[in-house]
Amino acid sequence: MDKEKILKSFSEFLDNMVGGSKEKESPQLPVMKALDQDKKQATFVVLHAYSDDSEYDLHNETYDADEVEKACHNYNRNCMKANIGHLMMVEEDIAYVVESYCSEIDMVLGDQFIAKGTWLQKWQFNDDSIWEGVKGGQWNGLSIQCMVDCEDLENE
Repeated sequence: MDKEKILKSFSEFLDNMVGGSKEKESPQLPVMKALDQDKKQATFVVLHAYSDDSEYDLHNETYDADEVEKACHNYNRNCMKANIGHLMMVEEDIAYVVESYCSEIDMVLGDQFIAKGTWLQKWQFNDDSIWEGVKGGQWNGLSIQCMVDCEDLENE
């Protein structure tokens, strides 16, 4: 699949997900990325490690550092490939994962606080149009795109 198809597919994906509907407002999270303009690299938060159950993601879920680390290590062992917009794996001439790791300490990425144990990835962008989309805000984050088995737990 070439970059035009990627961009078209991503545009359709966005229209389906957020489609500009005025009826449904989606929750907003801060953009979690840092750019190295010279190298055409971006570092993204993949999955936050939360220190307690008082913070949640957009799906009302929370993950501790141990679970985030398991997910990161599983990805590193079994995949370590760039996937654009849940659409397809891409070749290295478009983009690839340079690093995938969990933060060893609390830190700041751009102007956002990152808790110890948070999963981060640094990507190299070799396609100029995709890189322009990263710089311009069309590509702001990564997703673990996974299935989960949920169960309701009652407090005793």
